[in-house]
Formats: sequence, structure tokens, C-alpha cells
Amino acid sequence: MAVITPAQAAPQQVGVLDIGTLAGMTPSQRRDYLASVSPNDAAAAQQAVASARAQANADYLMRAEETIATCPPTSGGISQPFVAGQTLIYNLPTAEGGMIKELLISVSINVTLAAGTGATYAATAGGAIAGAAQGIDTIEVNYNGVQAKLRPMLAYMLEWLKGYGRSPSWIVNAGNSDATIGAALKAMSLVAGTTTWLATFRVRLNALHPHDPAGILPSMGSVTPGFVKINCAQALMGNDPIYNTVYASGGTGNAVTVNQGTSTFVKVEAIYTDGTHLGGPVPLLLDLAGEPTCQYIMDQTLQPLAAGSIQRQKIATLQQHYYAISIVVDGQQAQSFSTVGNLIGFELDKDSVGQNKFAQFGAGTNISVYDYYERLRNTFGQDMPVEGIIPWVAAPAYGSVNADNRNGKRVLNMTPGGWTDVHHAYQLTAVGGLAGATPRVETYVVSLNPEALVKA
Repeated sequence: MAVITPAQAAPQQVGVLDIGTLAGMTPSQRRDYLASVSPNDAAAAQQAVASARAQANADYLMRAEETIATCPPTSGGISQPFVAGQTLIYNLPTAEGGMIKELLISVSINVTLAAGTGATYAATAGGAIAGAAQGIDTIEVNYNGVQAKLRPMLAYMLEWLKGYGRSPSWIVNAGNSDATIGAALKAMSLVAGTTTWLATFRVRLNALHPHDPAGILPSMGSVTPGFVKINCAQALMGNDPIYNTVYASGGTGNAVTVNQGTSTFVKVEAIYTDGTHLGGPVPLLLDLAGEPTCQYIMDQTLQPLAAGSIQRQKIATLQQHYYAISIVVDGQQAQSFSTVGNLIGFELDKDSVGQNKFAQFGAGTNISVYDYYERLRNTFGQDMPVEGIIPWVAAPAYGSVNADNRNGKRVLNMTPGGWTDVHHAYQLTAVGGLAGATPRVETYVVSLNPEALVKA
């Protein structure tokens, strides 16, 4: 399509142009066009421009080449030593036309597992999911405020929710699997002695859909760069399936010591595009003006979690939720969050008293909890990796004929005019009894925030 100059596209008091023509304009040309339409056509023109912008942005995200750049630590270098309980800060890189889509985080921890007297070790539920990445407590992405706050295991869980039978990058479900590559992406030996735990994972900022720009962060030299905050876990060994990576499974004298050196570090990289594409030398342009953003949010925790009766917790974040995932920790074992046999009932309610429900399984109904797990297996072709994970909302996959295309529409709308009082509820047979593991329910949401990072 020929490039349309502002003079051609936006004569004074023009009418509404077709979406194809508008999509071929640059962002500045579309703004000039909106400034020149007649008042009677303003509303229709704005709608046409929004549709054209979405079309052009999707084309950009399908065609633009990805580049990887280091997020430099504030202390210099390309990585920082992992230190339990410490906070590590990394600056987002800047590049002309740069748009950051994802973060690629690498964790390497050289540890010594004490031999003790017959000491043995096993992965906690979180450690089984995220491996060495479980050594990170939380990740925060700041850009004019916190845009994302999540635990690494959530990034791993979202990989299982990407489509039917999909696997995360460190697992090959079928086909060729090179052991060397696999070990570099995730490795965690639990045999007594000295070893290096490795994990590499992605935090997808535009988590709603690969061709949707919501969540992408502009990172040009003309803008104030954002930063990433990595909060290291307080301890690698312990009984909490979320806070700890491994637990003592037998023997005495169990201990995990972190050995500082070149094998112990956390590295953060940005996967970004700058409009470069294989189709020609003229760069593509991504228009974020007026576009909503995507945020990762840790919602309110249900704590303390008691046994024998139903307990409810409101989803406090009032946005449009594309993912809402609860982790039920019963505090009875470290290797799973909560066993299927112990979590005897759960529900998603439209109100605080559970009078009206979206769904209910188990206790108080004649619907088995296994009906819920069958639904997950039917949608994704596999179970969640550890018991105790309940994905209430996975809009990109739920309701889609083909879960792989991530075009599902079952978004939980908690904005005004939607469902503003949604509660999730649980009933467990028993809780507690395991030292260092507090019974609770943690809920994470990935949401669409209508407030744009870049003003129109």
C-alpha cells in the first residue's frame, strides 16, 4: 500500500476513511486525520481509527523481528549474584523504536546439599514447577508504577494454559529433545553434594495474546526507562510449597548452602522489537497511543485458611481478568499445594455469600471435584503440574474451539457494570500440621487495565 501523506489523508473537514486506508497510515498521520474530520463524523472516525490501529498493531507483532538485549544491573555488569533475601534491580534497555514484549530471566545457583546422616531432599510444589527460579520470591516490572508483580511459578503455569497439550519451553512433549539444551534451560539435582541449579523462563508482558500490544512497554531513548526488581527468596530449603524450593525429605543434618561465584547469578534480558522486518528497509510502527495495558497482579490472600467449612475471598482487583489462578496451600505437605482428596469443595461466586454461583464442585453438591479436573484435561490436554492449582479464568483458551489460537472470550469483567463482587471459596478436610507452611490461598490475576501507558 502506498504511503499516504498527511495532506492527502487529512484535508480539512474530511469524512470517515475506510479501515484499510487508515491502517496504512503512520500513527502521526492517523492523529492528523482525527484532528481534521468534521465534528459530525468524529465519533465514527475515532472508531475507524481504533480498528485500523488494532489491525496495524497486529500486523506489526506478526512481522517485526525480535531482538534480545541485556537489562543492565544498576550496579553494572550483565548479571547480579543471587543472595537469599536480597533485592536486585535491573534497568530496562533503551533502543530507537524499542518495544519490550517479554523478559527472559536466567537463574543459576551453585548449592551444596549437606550429606548429614542419610539426609535426602525433594522439590516443593513450587520447586517442582519452577526449579531454580523458585529461588526468586517475586518479580516486579516498574514503568510509571508497577506494571507486573508475580511469582516465577505463575509464569511457568501460564505456559501450561497456552493451548491444548502445549508444554513449556524446557519440556518437549513429542519429537527431538537434546539433553544438553534441556539441562541448560532447567536443571535441579537433589542428590547430596555440590551442584548448580539452572532455570530460564519468560515473563510475557503482552500476556493476553501474542498479537495484542497490551502490556508492551515502550523503551526508546526519549522515555524514562523502567526497571525490573528481583526479590530473592529468604531461604531455599523449607516446608512452604510457595516460599521454598526444596524440603528435607529424610535423614538428619539437612542444609542447603548457596556458594557464591560465577555459577551463582540472576540475569535479566529484554526481548524487544524495533520495527525491523524481513519485508524491506522501512521499519514498521507500533501505535500504543490510547491502548490499554496488561498487568500481573497478586490479589488478596485468603489467610488464615481453616478446615471443615466453606471460606470465601473476594477478588479485590476490579479490572477485566484474562487469567485468575488460585493456589490452595493446605499446609500439610510440601510436595503439593493441596491434595485433591483434601480439597473437597470449591466454587466461584457472584456475590459474597455464595447465593449465586458461576460454578461449584464437590462438597454441598452432587457434582464431583473430578468433573472440574476433567474439564481442565479436556481443554488443555493435560493436568496442571501440581495438585492445588485452580485456574478459575483462562480466557484466551476457555470457550475457544481451538484452545491453541488463544482467541477465547471468557474474560471475567469486574469493572463497573460487570461483576464487581466475585468471590472464590474453598472447603478442606484438614489444614496445617506442617511446620513452616501457613495454610492460605494465594490468587494471581493477569488483567487488562484501560489506563493507557501512552496517551492518545
